[in-house]
Amino acid sequence: MLRKLFRRAPRIHVIDPSCLHPLGHHVAVNQLIAKWGAKFGFETQVFVNRWCDAKVRTLFDSIPVLRYFPIREAPEDIDALRNSLAQFNDDTLNRLLPYSRDIREGDRVVMHTAHPWAIGGLHSWLAQSGMPKVNISIIFRFAPDYNIKPAARLVITKYFGDVLAQLRSLDPNVGLFADTPGLAEICEKQFGAPFFVIPISVDIAAADKSAPLDMDGPVRFVFAGEARTEKGIDFVPKAAEGLAAHDRHARIILQTCSGASETSRRRLELAPNIEILGQSLHGKSYQDFLLSGTYILTQYDPDQYTLRTSHIFVEALSLGRPVVTSKGSWMEDELARLAPGAGICVDYSAEGLLSGLVAGLEQSGVHLTAARGHMDQVRSRHSAERFFRAVVLHEQSESFPDE
Repeated sequence: MLRKLFRRAPRIHVIDPSCLHPLGHHVAVNQLIAKWGAKFGFETQVFVNRWCDAKVRTLFDSIPVLRYFPIREAPEDIDALRNSLAQFNDDTLNRLLPYSRDIREGDRVVMHTAHPWAIGGLHSWLAQSGMPKVNISIIFRFAPDYNIKPAARLVITKYFGDVLAQLRSLDPNVGLFADTPGLAEICEKQFGAPFFVIPISVDIAAADKSAPLDMDGPVRFVFAGEARTEKGIDFVPKAAEGLAAHDRHARIILQTCSGASETSRRRLELAPNIEILGQSLHGKSYQDFLLSGTYILTQYDPDQYTLRTSHIFVEALSLGRPVVTSKGSWMEDELARLAPGAGICVDYSAEGLLSGLVAGLEQSGVHLTAARGHMDQVRSRHSAERFFRAVVLHEQSESFPDE
């Protein structure tokens, strides 16, 4: 009788040391796991960075205990690198140990952004917790040696491989996932284990599919998310100047300048045809922001976004908004596959961006209609529910690689 009294729902334990602030995919993915977990009868607790933004911590059941190591700061000296890996993974273990009794049979453990300075601590925690029968899921968002200096890449790749082998010895059915087919192929070759390509975890349930298309008024180009260099933000000021020469009423609307260099930030703030919202947005308010645009700008660095995906890109197409995106990127391939004609592919340069903006002025009606026509196809491929079923429940994983 007492055992029945103290039973609880199965729990999803999310390990996310990179969850620090509202921008980026971390908050959205954690929210979606919690939301869909509840629909499937799970409780969810998310271990986040100890300095995680206070407002972010209120969006789901969070435990702010973890530390984050910026991968860009990885030392090139091999001994220093190995020491930092050992130190941070030991620290991850020690910060998770007080919660060892929380893990029970039937639970799920998810690291939705694999990080070499935390994954070893996760393995040690599970091993020292007695390893009840749980489902483990690890998602690679980047190549294993992403942002690692050349001299240190072999060490990082070997470390990942060793830890994944240890996790598989604990649980032969550990789920290994990657964002793109190209990344899955690289991981399979390096680690000798099958990786499944995941759907992108976008949740567009709040969007009204019957919302009217606004083809009148000025063309509006929306830039959502963090304004980082690899997202082409440094090209925007010059392209905005050229756009004004073609149509002084057209506008570029930035969600934020956060992440931009000081030089770019000053130029963005001074440009007369650029508006800066300067707000963190979630759920319907974020979707409404995307819907306010005629086009969504996802002209990201193809050198980085060949193996990476863009949630913003998928969200835009799921909402029936066309995109301006980069040639040679995953986005170009996905646009051709799921929503042909629903956007413009350009070179990764200021001149390329300007050419896309000008084309948008001339063809917005055609692109909006095409994007609207492909909404259902995009939503059938990428959705929060498909992501949850694949990653958390390990359902139908075989169907996801490059359908």
